[in-house]
Order: sequence, then structure tokens, then C-alpha cells
Amino acid sequence: MFKSIQTKLVLLFILVILSVMLTVGTFIVTNVTRFYYSDFMSQISTAVFTEDFIPQLEEAAESKESFQKLSELLEAASGRIGVDSYRNYAILDGQDGGLLAGSDELLTQIEVSDNILTALSGQVGNVADSTGKYMEYAYPIMGENGPVYIVYIYETKEEMNKFSGSMLSVILQALLAALLISVVLGYLLSKTITTPIKNLTDRAEKIAVGEFEIGEESPSKDEIGVLANTFRTMGQRLRETVQEVASQNTKLEKIMEYSTDGIVAFDTNGELLHINPSAKKYLSIREENIRFDEFFSPVFSDISLGDFLYLNQDKQIIKETDYNNYYLKFHFGSFKYSDDSVGGVIVDVQNVTESRKLELSRREFVANVSHELRTPLTTVKAYIETLESGEVDGAMQEKFLDTIHRETDRMTRLVSDLLILSRLDNGVKLNLTRMSLEPILRDIAEKMQFEAKKKNQSLTYTMLNEIPAIPIDYDRMQQVIINIVSNAIKYTPNCGDIKIYSSYVSDNAIIRIADNGMGIPEKDVERIFERFYRVDKARSREQGGTGLGLAIAKEIVNAHAGEITLASKVNEGTEVVITLPVEKSFLTQDEPQAEEVL
Repeated sequence: MFKSIQTKLVLLFILVILSVMLTVGTFIVTNVTRFYYSDFMSQISTAVFTEDFIPQLEEAAESKESFQKLSELLEAASGRIGVDSYRNYAILDGQDGGLLAGSDELLTQIEVSDNILTALSGQVGNVADSTGKYMEYAYPIMGENGPVYIVYIYETKEEMNKFSGSMLSVILQALLAALLISVVLGYLLSKTITTPIKNLTDRAEKIAVGEFEIGEESPSKDEIGVLANTFRTMGQRLRETVQEVASQNTKLEKIMEYSTDGIVAFDTNGELLHINPSAKKYLSIREENIRFDEFFSPVFSDISLGDFLYLNQDKQIIKETDYNNYYLKFHFGSFKYSDDSVGGVIVDVQNVTESRKLELSRREFVANVSHELRTPLTTVKAYIETLESGEVDGAMQEKFLDTIHRETDRMTRLVSDLLILSRLDNGVKLNLTRMSLEPILRDIAEKMQFEAKKKNQSLTYTMLNEIPAIPIDYDRMQQVIINIVSNAIKYTPNCGDIKIYSSYVSDNAIIRIADNGMGIPEKDVERIFERFYRVDKARSREQGGTGLGLAIAKEIVNAHAGEITLASKVNEGTEVVITLPVEKSFLTQDEPQAEEVL
């Protein structure tokens, strides 16, 4: 309650009024008391103990009947003394101050005061004593051996107290009125101060929670008004700054969120400051409570947080390693704040798995091409050299020439497949024509029957439902399906079944080619569409395969904006599924589709 400025200001007003009124009251009461004392002493000294009355008192005191004459003289001068209900006189013994007579018959004893003691010593006792019972004046009447009598004039303080009480009453009434006025004025005045401050406080609280309400400009030109307008300007600039910072942070967060590079930042204590989704994925981090040394030291024994913070702040280290089924490249370096102080360590994690795979694939591809060409070339060269030697008869020559012919055809097929892949890699333009798949599949099934019957295999085509005409390159698509059916015939044992299905599902044309052949091991399925990849290299080469057929099929299907998948189990068979969109705009087609062909 007493913490608010409004209450403090009202209390301050009350304290000021109390201080002023108490000071004024004390001053008035003190001066009233002083006035009464001064007036009493002045009256006694100027009206009673005058130059003509003092000799009379001394003469009466020196006479034979001194006490009686002194009493008569004082009684006669009671008017001059001002005897009334408040003021009286008494005759005291000059030796011990005892009461001898007085105007107040009820008074039986006088308490010896300081003024009486002064008079007993022969001096006039006229000192004002605010603690005494009376206002008093003690005048000694001297004899030969000192004071004979003491004329003691005293006045009660009742009248003074009554007047002082009435003055205090007036002061208290004025005090109460002043307090009431001070409370009202203090409240009103404090409102003029606290209301703008409260508004500023409310605005500051809103700013603290991100609500930058600017408000109207204050018309007041005093200090509070200037403060309010300054705060308003500050809030406006702060809002603009926060919006700009928030915009920059949002951009930075989005960049880091969608960045394929992992970003991890640690403070100078090794505590995690930030980690983006890519880093969580690459490093398999779920809980954000990792520390630098605890996480990276087991991976890289020569990496330490202190190296970047103390030894070489501009140091940058690059490391590569296999981690969590990825091949990652780590860039370690420190970051600094605007005051050039080191803020911590930032780690950039690059996923170079694909590029490494591409490099390995490139090397493997070059090695495979070299091997595939070198083997037939070596055979052809050896046979030609043998023929040139003239040491073979006619039957052997014919056999050698047949082998040379087959190896030459094999190299031709290999070079042809490589050229096809090269054109597909360079974005060869498809000759798209809108047509039905059913005649193509039925024609291929009829053509391949001869090959199937050689192994007593059953080759059938079934159309599950009608497929609308779709834009395809007839030659390319026929090449894909023939290649897959040929593989099915090759790797299905005698008396096996090969089935071709077509269907229309969810705006997609589906072609399924299934067999019950030898199947493919699970470890080889995911690599089956790679170039030159063979499950059984010796058997594939023996049957005339180049290892490029499925790779070419995948490229052609992808060029049609489609998808090709393969599922297989060893000794149970293989199923290839080709999915082609029925309605699709192809980036490879630069001209309108041709007329529909049924």
C-alpha cells in the first residue's frame, strides 16, 4: 500500500501539514506563555514596586508594628497589585521563607521556589519558570541583617492555560481542516503525476511482452509530458527495431531450418545454444542437452573446446568421418560478438554422402566400363591373333569367327546402351504421343511368347480395367517393358510363370510385371537400378547382359514423370511396377501433344 507514489505524495502532504501546524502551534503556545510571563513581570515591576511604593514598604517594615503595618499597606495596595481570583500576594518570613500572611485566606503554606530562594538571598526573584505552579515575583524587604520580609506576589496559570487550550483547540481544528485539504489536494496532485506514470508503466509492460502500442502524443509540456512523448518515440523506434530484428531472425531461422547443412552452436561453457533440424538428423540428436566435449571428443579425439576459445580464436578445423549411416564433413570454428569477444564455437555439418557415393559410383562406372570393354576386346584380340597365325583348321576358324562376332555384338550393345544413357542424362527430348497402353502391352506379350516357349514358360497379359490414353514415347516405353520382360524370362526357371497386368488407379496408369523366378537377395534390391550393377555378374555376362538395362528403364520412366519400383524375394520371384501419370505436363515436351493414337 505504501509503495505507491500516490500514497507517498498524500502522506508527504500530511506530514508537511502536521510539521507546519505543530511548529506554528508550538510557536504560538510558547509565545503566549512568554507573553503572560512578560506581562505579569512588567505589571508587578512597573505598577507595584515603584519608586514611591518601595520606600513605604521599607518604612512599614522598620516600624515597631512592622508586620501589621506591612499587612495593612499591602491590603490597601491590593488594587495596584491586581489581586483577584487568579492573583494574590503573601508576606513571607525573610529568614526561612515561611508564610506569615496573605490575601488568600485559604492558603496555609507556600512552597519555597527558586524565586523565593533568590529573595532570601537579598535579590529580587523575578525569573519565569514554566515548570512552576505559579507565575511569581518575590521582593525582599531588607533590614540591617538581611531580608526581614519577602513580599511574594503569585498568579496561577489557569487563565494562561485556558487561553493556551483555546489556542490549541483552534490550532487542532485548523490542523484537521488542513489535513483534509492536504489529502484532497495531495490526491488530485498525485493523480496528475501518477496517471501518466501508470500509463507509462502499462505501456512498458506491454512492450515487455511484445505489444508495441504507440498511443497518442501527450499534449502536456511539463516534465511528465516530455517523458511520455520521449517514451512514445522510444517505443516506436523499439518496435521498428524489434520488427527488423524479428524479420532478420525469422529469415535466419528459416534459412537454418531449411538448410541442408547442419548448424550447431555452443557457448563458451560448451552448452548448446542452437541446433537446426538437419544437424539433429545427421547426428541423431533428440534431446537438446548435449555439451561440446561430451559429444565431439569421442568422435574426434584431437578436438577440444579450449582450442577455439583460448589458443587460436581464428582457428578452423575440417574433419570428415562416417557417422550415423552418413558420410559427414565437419567445419569447426569460433564466432565472435560485436565487441570482438568470443561467443562460442559453431560447427557446420555437411552431408557429403551423395557426393561421396557419386564419386565412388563414377570410379566404379569407369572401372566397369573398362572391364566390360576390355574382356571382349581381349577375347577378340586373342582369337584374331590365333587366326592370323594360320594354325587353326576350317571348323575351328568358323568357331573363332562366331565368338568374335558375338563379342563384337556385345560391345556394340554396350556402346549403344551407354549412348542411350548419355542422351537421357543430357535430357533427351521424348517423342510424346497420346495413346493407349493396352495395344503396346498385348503386342509385347505376343512378341515375347517365342522366347518364353523356349523355356516352357507361361507369359500372359491381363487388363484389369481400362486405362485412358496417356502421352508416352512409344519406342522408349516399349524398350522399357521388353527389357523387364526379357529379364523375367532369363531369370525364371523352365515352366515358370510370367504375368503382365495393367490397371488404372487414382489417375495413374499401373503396369505390373511379375514372375516366380529365382528372385533377388534383399541386400541387392536397393541397388538393382544402378548402372553396371549385377546380382550374379558371371551369370548375367554369360547370358549377354550389360548391366545397364534397368538403369536405362529407370531413366526413361523418370523422363515420363513416372516411377519404377522393384520388389523381390529369393526363390519366390520378382515384381516390377511402373506408375505413369495419366494427366501430366512434361517439362521435356516443348510442343503440343500429337493426335491420339489407339
